[in-house]
Amino acid sequence: EIKYFDKVIFHPSSKADSSFVESLVTDKALCELLHKKNVLLLIHGKKNKDWKLSDNIRFLAGFLPTDEYQAVFQRADVILLAYPSSFQNQVSGVSYECVANRKKILVREHPALTYCRDFYNYDPIFGSNECLIKKLDMLTSDDSNFQCIVSAEALTPDYNKIFE
Repeated sequence: EIKYFDKVIFHPSSKADSSFVESLVTDKALCELLHKKNVLLLIHGKKNKDWKLSDNIRFLAGFLPTDEYQAVFQRADVILLAYPSSFQNQVSGVSYECVANRKKILVREHPALTYCRDFYNYDPIFGSNECLIKKLDMLTSDDSNFQCIVSAEALTPDYNKIFE
């Protein structure tokens, strides 16, 4: 199914904030953007049976085998991270996977994830759906020059920033 879309946005963590996910799948402006640009939003997690989903939004439930995870991750044009507020004093392994694989990323505003700003030539942090939609539009443009600017070799986590 992925092959029928021009771009893919992937939320690989099953720890997605459920209220945020609900706000996404019901956001008409987001659904319009996804449809207009032929973009698939793929969310790892459980779909609420009451949600009416756009054809451009899909869920991957349950455990993802390594080969399937890697295939979807590599195919994705943008990685989306929206951890719940309980994600405290942690580092996102997915954010470092993005750097190692030169993936564009968008991160829901969270004190433990501000370090992501140092990795890209754009601000990957968003605080609202409106801001997310603008950034998704920007990052899924064919002429986008936005990218990861730190090399995987030079990447060393600064744990002091995480505990500020």
